[in-house]
Amino acid sequence: MQKLDNNQTADFIAFTLSKIETTGFVSPLKEYAQTNSENVSGRAVDSLYQNLCQGMCFRDAFLAMQIRFPALVEEILVTAIEQSILDYALAEMDKIFKTSDSDSERLTALHCLRDKYNSSSKTETICHGCLIREFENILKRVETENACEIIFEQDGEKYFKQTYIGPKVVKYTEPCHSKTYKTLLAHLKEISGQSKPIDLNGKKYTAKKIEENKFKLVREQACLSMTFK
Repeated sequence: MQKLDNNQTADFIAFTLSKIETTGFVSPLKEYAQTNSENVSGRAVDSLYQNLCQGMCFRDAFLAMQIRFPALVEEILVTAIEQSILDYALAEMDKIFKTSDSDSERLTALHCLRDKYNSSSKTETICHGCLIREFENILKRVETENACEIIFEQDGEKYFKQTYIGPKVVKYTEPCHSKTYKTLLAHLKEISGQSKPIDLNGKKYTAKKIEENKFKLVREQACLSMTFK
């Protein structure tokens, strides 16, 4: 069975993400297929679109595609559609494809994302691997922005807002359910009462509770303030 490669898959994900909030999922399929009709990716997406037009459920429509998506991506898409969180899944996969430095890193992140969505209907938290990866991504932004303080806010089940304060104030808003926010907060509360450090990006950090929902993440002489509103 022929499958789309990583570049073709990433292009489709980015295109669909840019459309989904205003047009839903099916309309972008038709537009993408027409725009890329001479390409393998266009023919693959057209077969998905035709399957849906014939009345197949999403899961069967993916299975019946003439040219398939990579297995992990397909699993994530189907699960996200069934749980009405496709916009979140597309945003997270788009980020994974754009930021992963290697095939191994991308596969690990996709496995983690699949596991998170598979278990999301059964738990109020994200898996430990996803938690660590979220922490590591936050610390990468801290380094990029040279931040000394972060403020986290959750907008219902829609957006996870992060404000990085350093030489300048930089705000990020990501499509995300509340489980990420809740898990980060709960984990910091848990480890702040322990002496055991947390390993992030190959470096060991210790969490200290300053006040309710406010913490410091300490490594050697470096200190990062984290506030949850």
